[in-house]
Amino acid sequence: MHRTLTAALAIASAVLIVPSIHAAPRTSGAGEISNVQYTLVDLTPDDGNASYYQFGPRTTLIQASISVGAGNHGDGSQFAPTFPVPVTAEGRFFDFYARASTNGQLGDLHSAADTGALQWQGDYARAAASQTVNILLSAHSAFTVSGVANTWLSTTDPAYPVLPGNAETSVSLGYASEDRPSDIFSRNIVLGTGQSYDSFNDTFSLTARNDFDHDIELTLYFNTLTSVYYDVSAVPEPATYLMFGAGLAVLAGAMRRRQRVLPPV
Repeated sequence: MHRTLTAALAIASAVLIVPSIHAAPRTSGAGEISNVQYTLVDLTPDDGNASYYQFGPRTTLIQASISVGAGNHGDGSQFAPTFPVPVTAEGRFFDFYARASTNGQLGDLHSAADTGALQWQGDYARAAASQTVNILLSAHSAFTVSGVANTWLSTTDPAYPVLPGNAETSVSLGYASEDRPSDIFSRNIVLGTGQSYDSFNDTFSLTARNDFDHDIELTLYFNTLTSVYYDVSAVPEPATYLMFGAGLAVLAGAMRRRQRVLPPV
């Protein structure tokens, strides 16, 4: 009898902890900004003054970080190069990784992350790449930045209630020396329940126009971010409930049989 009760309790207890130890959905994603080009238009070509633009010092941040094994292991790296050189930051633990990079060209940024086969609550991978540069734009000129933004996100278990990840790409062109609205391109992906994959591949074109008789300063910002993680706060699958019910049934049957063999009081 004791063995039966012990077995039933073991079944019920094992089922309760299944959501904490079963194979997690593998989530991966990536984002990039590429083919960046710059165009200058002289708004008053007959005034005898040539139009021009000039880039100032750029600020670049390339960062990749991971945490695996409930905080027992982590890799992270971050770079902020002063010069326009190729840079890659990477965190890796087996097939679990985060990677961010630039080839040295202004605006050419990449980020990617993959959870691998994780088992621990709170594991995450995050990759981010961003650049900021100020631009001096001459009077009566229009400056345009254009390029391609490509981002995707996928998971192996679209039924998972907490789909773990997001991917975003953004570009903004604003006026640093004049109170005027910025031109912004932004795309963000967060999978909804039932979605196994989503992506976008868009071209962007942002323009700043200087109608003044003096030069103005612009601020150009590029950003791509990919973040994936593992969250075990999901609702158990129906099969889990069936197994739990079976364990309780065995336990209840054992208790009823025990009551029948007890002598009357």
